[in-house]
Amino acid sequence: MFFPLFTPIKWLAHELCILEAQAFSSKVLQTSFPAGQVVAVKVRHPGVADTILRDFSLMMAVASLASQVPAIAHLRIEDTLKQFAAPLTEQVDLSREASNLQQFNYNFRNTLAVDFPVPLYPLVSNEVLVETFEEGDNISRYIESGHGPINQRLSVIGSGTMLQMMLLDNLIHSDLHPGNILVRLMPPGSLMGLLYGGLEGVKRSGYVTNPTRAQIDVLQQRWLQPQIVLLDVGMATELSDEDKSNMVGLFRSFAAMDGTEVGKWVLRFSGPDQHCPAPGDFIGAMEGVFDDLRKADEGNGGASGNSAETLSYVLEMVRQHKVTLPGHICAVVVTTLVLEGWSNKLDSSHSVLVQVQKMFANQTLPIGRRLLRAVDEVMNGGEEGILAMS
Repeated sequence: MFFPLFTPIKWLAHELCILEAQAFSSKVLQTSFPAGQVVAVKVRHPGVADTILRDFSLMMAVASLASQVPAIAHLRIEDTLKQFAAPLTEQVDLSREASNLQQFNYNFRNTLAVDFPVPLYPLVSNEVLVETFEEGDNISRYIESGHGPINQRLSVIGSGTMLQMMLLDNLIHSDLHPGNILVRLMPPGSLMGLLYGGLEGVKRSGYVTNPTRAQIDVLQQRWLQPQIVLLDVGMATELSDEDKSNMVGLFRSFAAMDGTEVGKWVLRFSGPDQHCPAPGDFIGAMEGVFDDLRKADEGNGGASGNSAETLSYVLEMVRQHKVTLPGHICAVVVTTLVLEGWSNKLDSSHSVLVQVQKMFANQTLPIGRRLLRAVDEVMNGGEEGILAMS
């Protein structure tokens, strides 16, 4: 079978995006409570669940036919569709999105760098979700504005958020495209926050001249720190204990730039369902990829390369050697690529690999403590501590 417009994987992604868009388009409203609180109301389209089931049945029929073609049989499109069907079906249940919001808010309760809407119970059902209305600018504005201190910090926060979700919290926002990310500038926390508040009081006093007040405004603007607000958490991925162990092993291997171990960990994701025809060749290819990356790294004076490019090389080897990856792992990989893509546009010098290497640098600490300390350092601004909770 030949698809004139899309390769099988692009076709699948295209159809899944259409289904997701159809579920809620033009149904996010802004309204106010009598008390004056502005809220967001998300309403599910009538009959959307039946529509999704029908469309998935049609796609499964096409996938079944496509699977008969030897050249693409190894892609296991039917299995991938089945694995994507569950989270997409869950997404139309808005009570599940509310539950995800509660969990994400809890997971990120100790940082000012990341925020989520808050579901307003009891105004939640599987068809309607009422949540706090979050102000902010779309992150695309910063992506398009060029580099700067705010962009650099946003890049670090974005990749740090993904690492925390994946390696610590085991709940991963699986729809992290720029349209679901807002940015707002917040006063600093901790000691800097007290100083910021003190200057605010000075400005309001009657003893300050207008020129002095303007100078204080400029100083306060420099102290503002970016906070990202993540929306539309209906699609979220959880990893099994085995998957999480494999993911930690994979990141540890990435940090060590050990291609052989990276290859072995990738193969472990599918367990007994792995259908790679020549696992040894795949591991050897991965070793070659990371040898080349190390040489390039040394040529750059030790500067790490683009993490998205590194991951792309790995995925290319996965494709060439017909390595099987479960659908939920593919979803995590795609989310990571999307996040790394806009993170790199914000700050081309930033590399997730550097953050990962820091996580695994101190071998004297247990892995759990190393991950927690490294994520805290990233999310709370490192030594500055400027985003720490006061």
